[in-house]
Amino acid sequence: MKSGDKRPPFLTTDGKIEYLEERHYFPRSSITDEDVARLATVNFHFFIGYARNFRYLHDNGAITVQKAPSEVFKIMDADSQISSYLFSGVRTVEFQLRHHFVNALCKSSCPYDDYLEPSNYLLLDSNYTPEDLIEGMLRDILNYREAYVVNHIERQCRIIGLSQPPRWVTRDNREQVLQLVQGLPLWSVVDSLTLGHLNRAILSFNPPGTQDPLWKEVSGALDFKVDRFAVGCSSVLFLRNLTAHHNRLWMRPTSNTPTKAGLFRKKMKDVDPRSMVVAFYNLASMHGASEARNYAKGFEKIIDQNPAYAHGIQQISPD
Repeated sequence: MKSGDKRPPFLTTDGKIEYLEERHYFPRSSITDEDVARLATVNFHFFIGYARNFRYLHDNGAITVQKAPSEVFKIMDADSQISSYLFSGVRTVEFQLRHHFVNALCKSSCPYDDYLEPSNYLLLDSNYTPEDLIEGMLRDILNYREAYVVNHIERQCRIIGLSQPPRWVTRDNREQVLQLVQGLPLWSVVDSLTLGHLNRAILSFNPPGTQDPLWKEVSGALDFKVDRFAVGCSSVLFLRNLTAHHNRLWMRPTSNTPTKAGLFRKKMKDVDPRSMVVAFYNLASMHGASEARNYAKGFEKIIDQNPAYAHGIQQISPD
């Protein structure tokens, strides 16, 4: 590094320990050989995200455990455990969203053509038009490797004289790609869609002349309140991305925050309205009234095993 360079340096394991002591994260005497071994195998910036919040809570008397890296690692392990549990719940809800989307659309529209027609979607966001959504869905389908879809696209390539399908979808070749996927029923491609594209398709599919938007039927099939369905879907997507990318949940504020209402409103009475546990209970609610409480017991058990973790998952970072 050049002299006078103010950029943060890459730290060796010894440098990490010195940093933690100098910044009053932990006294050196609290750092065990086991802690040193774990610090050598973890992205330090990721660790500091936990340690910074731990230091704040400890110094302000909100938690009373020993001020030591081992306690932070326990919190990180709880986050990892609950992320795995939550991801299984996201998969369950996502599976049902795909199933009910297909069922609802097939009742009201043509499952071979209408789902790829931009005019059948409402403009929910001026920064993301129905045309943008269709392009995204076409990319998903084009990259899908299930044999039925691959064979269909290859046949269409031969019909229109292409040696192979395009690798990407743009405004310039969108009509050509539409020709390649023409006639594919929704149920054959719905599993190719990202959860983001699926959510947006469900929430905005509303062909001219239809009485009720499709999402109301999907919400009803999930036994989820219609007035909370849109933000509920957005919250599940946010949670899915965090858990899939191993992001910190502890002390993190939510995005697209659900309301503290419904089956678990009493349990959320004293938690921060933007805390992650609100998103957890929203995910539970999207399992339907008959399964929600049973699913919630799973993450509640993990949370209750560690009081420091429990406090942080119900609050948000002061930053």
